[in-house]
Amino acid sequence: MMNFREKILNKMENLSKKERLRYEKEKEKRNTKVMIWGIIILFIALISFLIIKTNNSSNNENLIYGDDVIEMQFFHLTTCPHCIEQKKFHVTLLERYPNLRINEYEITAPENRQKYLEFAKANNLKNPENIATPTTFIGNRSNIGFGTPETTGKTLISMIEDENNRIAKSWDSNTMKTTSELRKNALTKN
Repeated sequence: MMNFREKILNKMENLSKKERLRYEKEKEKRNTKVMIWGIIILFIALISFLIIKTNNSSNNENLIYGDDVIEMQFFHLTTCPHCIEQKKFHVTLLERYPNLRINEYEITAPENRQKYLEFAKANNLKNPENIATPTTFIGNRSNIGFGTPETTGKTLISMIEDENNRIAKSWDSNTMKTTSELRKNALTKN
């Protein structure tokens, strides 16, 4: 009984020189296509990796923050339309609250999933394993999803205001500096 390879070799011997050449050219074309697709897939994977890495950092990490900094943890997917809408709304939030720092985490990265679980457990979210995007954590509050600036936007503003109030209650004018003071001082030094 002949194995598959022997059958092909036997068949190749029976082919004419012209047919063998045609077969070899077809084989070469198939190999070239496979190699091209491999390169394309690698390129897409590299671009995806770079997008995830750049989205995992704070969108305003080069700014100076004082003791009044409000940390927002924003877990999202780059393909999620609700996440995209919330990211657009972040511009409004940053204009209104200069002491807001938004830390963005693309949820598909394993280390970000772990970070999400930590925040979900700390905020007593039910079923933290069922990750929904976008999910936002500010202080001890959380919000899942984003509708519109008029609906969910108001919820996010309320969360920021609550955190501002918490900071104001613990404020010590002798030892604590505001973000606006520090930024103003940094500008006058430069």
